[in-house]
Amino acid sequence: MADSPVAAESAQALFCAIADFLGLEESKKVLSLEKYPTYALFKASNDKLIVDAYAHLKTTGVKLTQIESILIDDNDWYKSSVNIALKIIAEITKIDKDFAKITRPGWQDILYYRGAKGGSEVMENIEELFKIANKQDKLFGDVNKWSPADIYFASKNAENKIESLKTNIPKGFNFTNLNQQINKLIDTGDLLGVSLKKAPDSVHIYRINFTTTENEKLLENIKYLDISDDKGVNARDISIYFGSSKAKPLIKIRHDPYSDALGINLSIKCEIEGKNARLGSLTSFGNANSNGTGITDLWSRVDPDFARKLYNSFMQGSADYKKAIPNLNKEYAKLVSTQKTGIQLKEELKKVIAPESLIKKILKLNGGFDFEKKLGMTNLQSIMNLKPTLYQAYQNERIYLSVTHIVSSFRESIRGYFTEGKRVQDVTEKNATKSDISLQIKKNNVILEFYKYASSMSPSSGRFVVAK
Repeated sequence: MADSPVAAESAQALFCAIADFLGLEESKKVLSLEKYPTYALFKASNDKLIVDAYAHLKTTGVKLTQIESILIDDNDWYKSSVNIALKIIAEITKIDKDFAKITRPGWQDILYYRGAKGGSEVMENIEELFKIANKQDKLFGDVNKWSPADIYFASKNAENKIESLKTNIPKGFNFTNLNQQINKLIDTGDLLGVSLKKAPDSVHIYRINFTTTENEKLLENIKYLDISDDKGVNARDISIYFGSSKAKPLIKIRHDPYSDALGINLSIKCEIEGKNARLGSLTSFGNANSNGTGITDLWSRVDPDFARKLYNSFMQGSADYKKAIPNLNKEYAKLVSTQKTGIQLKEELKKVIAPESLIKKILKLNGGFDFEKKLGMTNLQSIMNLKPTLYQAYQNERIYLSVTHIVSSFRESIRGYFTEGKRVQDVTEKNATKSDISLQIKKNNVILEFYKYASSMSPSSGRFVVAK
């Protein structure tokens, strides 16, 4: 996305509205990157069309000037907006035949929504319905794991039905009920959620959660291939590769030791990184509950015994970390002779250059010194020339404690899980045993659980399309 996601997504909605008005054939002529390689050139010849299309947008808090600023400043986003609008109008009837009305010239009974907090339009109402269903079922950490739609096409009929449902919620309303209502509106060509990825060169449209067959096709190559083996200061992340070996796409698990107030942060991030874009994430370690949404929760759906062991190990590491951080804070407070804590202590530490003896200690502990973007510096004199502050030394010690207590509580267990048995490339050979194949399937299934949840393809996720 661009620097302002809401404005960038609204820009995409703007061009979808333009394509709607022009119709399929005229869109091919007017939305021409060859004829209008920049938004400024497009605007010079189509200003009235832009203003009319903006009137068909429901973009809470986003002005046309903000949208145009994105399109002028980021030409790739302009090209992406054109490409995606053209692709969607060309393939809209493949998504559902009842969207054929969008391909006809003239304004149809469709508006384009990009919501924001505080609004009361379709996106906000759908999110309210999600919250009600999630309170009942507790299946998702946030709405994006149910549907990551950035914009919605919605008719007045869809707007009215969603508003009516929100104000007359039946008792026990859950995701089965929500998905049934959304699917009906998609099937009649009244509603469609679109998840956007920047696509300045070429675009593909994928239907997500429409049919089991389509989902299985998209997931068939999601298989475990390899796992990282970094050591020392670089061992803060675990990278699990699928689709290709030692390259994206991958699942990255890491602990973020940072705390603005020097407190105890136990947040574990599990990010799914595609070749060209981030695909989603998990933001908790979970507690090995198969109904939960954290790392060990999803793992427990495949291997509950291992998930429980992993969770218990993490809890022990967390307990040690909780003791270590307050002790570290006291140690550094003594270095500046202060009783201050939190943010005030941090500001004091920023004022003092770290002594050479402290840097030597950190190098011995950590194997390297993390100075801004220079990861793992090992030359003492080079580090001292940069005049690291006590706060930067402190941050390095937090990293060391993170690796020692938090990351080490799960790193080797996870590595052992995925490296057990034969190498992946050997499992399909004739000499692979049933045990070898069973282990590989188990590894694949763990990856699939992570991927499906992070990319909104869980069994209870809603229907949407991806344009990327």
